[in-house]
Amino acid sequence: MLGRLRRILRRPDHVIHEWEWYARRHLSRRVPHPLGDEWNDPAMIGMDVSAAEILEHLDRVLIEPCVGAVESVLEIGSGGGRFTELLARRAKRVYATDTSPTMLRILRKRFSSNPVVVIRRLDGIGLSEFSDASVSAVFSYDVFVHLDAWRTYAYLEEMHRILRPGGRVVLHHANTFSPLGWRRFLRDLERWQSGEPEQARFMPMTPELMRGLAERAGLVVHRAITDLVRRDCITLASRPAGRGGVT
Repeated sequence: MLGRLRRILRRPDHVIHEWEWYARRHLSRRVPHPLGDEWNDPAMIGMDVSAAEILEHLDRVLIEPCVGAVESVLEIGSGGGRFTELLARRAKRVYATDTSPTMLRILRKRFSSNPVVVIRRLDGIGLSEFSDASVSAVFSYDVFVHLDAWRTYAYLEEMHRILRPGGRVVLHHANTFSPLGWRRFLRDLERWQSGEPEQARFMPMTPELMRGLAERAGLVVHRAITDLVRRDCITLASRPAGRGGVT
């Protein structure tokens, strides 16, 4: 199944090109804040803390209890590294990944003196850089909101493959039918109808659809969190536990 999905998805990818363009624009503008901080808008995403508190709040109520202290964590789509920094406090090894060469340059500069962080480039199709049962957890935030269901399923299958038995998944994605999610959907619809370029468009997704895709990929879904970032959803899952569990 994964091989067939790879062939279907192996095409020029507007998402990859878009984020490369975005990273280059960030560098050319020489803005004072790290890349990604511009998305910390509590009213837009539906959080009840200030913009300055968002990351520490997510660290306290999401990353600490749901990822915890692990041997290794793979972060899919690290961008400018705002969550990478949080993950590096808890894991012995963080694989910070992205598809954009410029994003990876930003990551290498930011974490050049941190031996915990290992930078890897992804191909936008799967996780072929990682061997079977090789990581303790997978974390991704602000990435899968932009991926369609086919690509999402391909990644979920890969997560099942590379996770150790009992390994955890923390996956942030769109929740199209939440009030703020629907507002975002209508905004993207208007942009599409007006012929605007496909920039940061959200792909339709619901907690129920994500659960179904994850379960068919062999993962166990434990919870769909919809009251933390009310526009979106954060799905918690794991690879079924076997002997030895997760470390």
